[in-house]
Amino acid sequence: MKLRFSCFLLGGIALLALGAARAQPAPSAPLTALPSETVRPTKTSTMRSAAPLKISAPTFGNGTSMLAPTFSSATDRAGSALAFFNPSLTYSLQYGDGLASAVGTEEKTVVQQLTPSVYIVFAEKTNLTYSPSFTWYSSDAYDSTVSHTASASTAWRFGEAGLSLGQNYTRTNAPLIETGVQTKQETWATNFDARYPLGERTSLNGGLGRSVRNTDAFTDVETWSASVALSRVINAALTANAALSGAYNSVDPGADLLSRTATVGAAWTPSPKISANLNVGLDFSEFSGEGKQSTNPVYNGSLSYQLFEATALSLSAQRSTNSSYYANQFTRNTSYTAAVSQRFLQRFFFSGSVSWARSSYVGRMPSDLPIAREDDSWLTSAQIGTQILRKFSTALTWSHTEVDSNSAGVTRKSTLWGVSISWRF
Repeated sequence: MKLRFSCFLLGGIALLALGAARAQPAPSAPLTALPSETVRPTKTSTMRSAAPLKISAPTFGNGTSMLAPTFSSATDRAGSALAFFNPSLTYSLQYGDGLASAVGTEEKTVVQQLTPSVYIVFAEKTNLTYSPSFTWYSSDAYDSTVSHTASASTAWRFGEAGLSLGQNYTRTNAPLIETGVQTKQETWATNFDARYPLGERTSLNGGLGRSVRNTDAFTDVETWSASVALSRVINAALTANAALSGAYNSVDPGADLLSRTATVGAAWTPSPKISANLNVGLDFSEFSGEGKQSTNPVYNGSLSYQLFEATALSLSAQRSTNSSYYANQFTRNTSYTAAVSQRFLQRFFFSGSVSWARSSYVGRMPSDLPIAREDDSWLTSAQIGTQILRKFSTALTWSHTEVDSNSAGVTRKSTLWGVSISWRF
């Protein structure tokens, strides 16, 4: 097994070298460590040289998969010859050590994933995406699976006012940090958002949402949410906002959870090289019946800095409350991430990140959580990739995760190495 994996890694290195030798030089363009807005192709799109690889730090927390973050592609979606129809295909191979198939177990396995996807745009306002993912494990401790991800969104404008509607669907069966086992889950999410200007500098924003998460062995959650926010442009570099939101989580089995949140924040862009945003507030959560009420500080913020033309740095922080996979519990989640992206030798793109996360569990009653579970997690990841012959890109990846918990069987260390190749029409 190790010999075969070494061969795959050597093949990936050879692909990287081939890309450097044969690809045409790309125009200089700044990298960013934060995700940029998706470029939407139109019927007038023309073929162009690939943009630099843009990689964001992976989301990290107890509800995330133990597998490595999604591979990024160096190809440019806007370069599709079919304009509104953009197919792509990615194959990845990973070797994992220290993964969990059950609480307290550690597994070694090779993971192969084949992911075709399609991105469709109608009239520049409606987007459709669909991506199945076929996953095969060499270890008998895991079930090979087929996952599905689909989304649809559209937008309308009525004078100065704007409306948008989005629908997302996922079905996965991956080993999760929180549950410690391969977990089947299906999620639906619908969001309706509106924006109305109250003047040249002030706007009113509102939203309604419904999401459903169904699992095979853990809690099912249906969430209804609503929010209203007021934003005002202070000057060309600064925008302030204030928001109120609420969510009702219907949990089966277990007590329902009601959350209300008030936040204030600002977005600041003093120069093209620097951008920052910060939102802080309080969350008031309570279980139905005679359950515990809890007041929790919440925040989210990010800072990005274009250090040089080919070098970008970013920092992000978040604290939030979320429904747990276990009955009569919710989690307080805190995370911090530092990331860097770098272009070198003209054709190679590197990204790396370090994340720390803490998940603290809150029970409805002392009997629901005899031991106040708390998980501390570290994730270190790195990726190096390049484009090959305009339509192909390849990448080598590595990630290491450490989880330290006071809950039996959760503490573990796991490492994944991987190689991928992507094709985009």
